[in-house]
Amino acid sequence: MVHGKRHSSVFSVFFQPGWGGAWLILLGLIVGMTTGCTTMHDTPRTIHAEVVALEQPIMYNRFGSMNPYGMMYALKHDVVNKSDGRPMDEHSTPGQVQLKEGKRP
Repeated sequence: MVHGKRHSSVFSVFFQPGWGGAWLILLGLIVGMTTGCTTMHDTPRTIHAEVVALEQPIMYNRFGSMNPYGMMYALKHDVVNKSDGRPMDEHSTPGQVQLKEGKRP
C-alpha cells in the first residue's frame, strides 16, 4: 500500500454518484432477457409420424452375407401393397407390403 493515497476497491468504482441510472438500465436488461427466454419454451414442438415395421431381407456386403428375416421401419406413405402397388392402408395384409419404387432399404 502506498502511503498518502487512498486504496479504492473495484466496488467503489461502480458505486460512484451518478451511476444509479446505469444500474437501473442494466437491471432492466437482465430482467427483460430472463423473462423473454422463458416464453420460448412454453409450447414444445411435437412431431407426429406414422411409422410401420416391415420384413426386409438385409444384405450386409457384396459377398452375399445377409439376414433373410430382417426387419426395418419406414414411413407409412413410403410403403405399398406387393400385389397391386397401391398405398398401404388399414386393409393391407401383414407381410404383403414393400417399399415404394425408388426407395432403397
